[in-house]
Amino acid sequence: MKTELLGVPEDLLREHTAVSEPVAEAMARGARLRTGSTYALSVTGIAGPGGATEAIPVGAVFAGLAGPQTCRIRRAHFLGDRDRVRALASSSPWTCSAANSPGYDGCPLGPWGGCSGTRSTTTVSGPPSPPERPAPPVTER
Repeated sequence: MKTELLGVPEDLLREHTAVSEPVAEAMARGARLRTGSTYALSVTGIAGPGGATEAIPVGAVFAGLAGPQTCRIRRAHFLGDRDRVRALASSSPWTCSAANSPGYDGCPLGPWGGCSGTRSTTTVSGPPSPPERPAPPVTER
């Protein structure tokens, strides 16, 4: 699916595995390119119970946000069972925080705090904190 729908190169998947920073970036860039959108978000991870390695444990998740100039990646490690990992990984405050740097390409999601650059790592054992302020409404073009 990552290759067919998002254009992730098979050699990238072989070299880095499907749950990795380079693949999260390729997914976000591919989604942006293939949909013609200004921004695209990707999430890839291991919810468990199987599939983990020593380097990438159950609960490891990468989120990528591709914009016109750059792509930001955030890695997190969520603790809990499969359902909890999936719920935390798909929560919009966490996934949108891939864009948390002020001035990130003028992203309409704006800075929500917690990510100071293009790379960030977080371990979460509970629900993510709510954003400090709501995102402005997104208008269609």
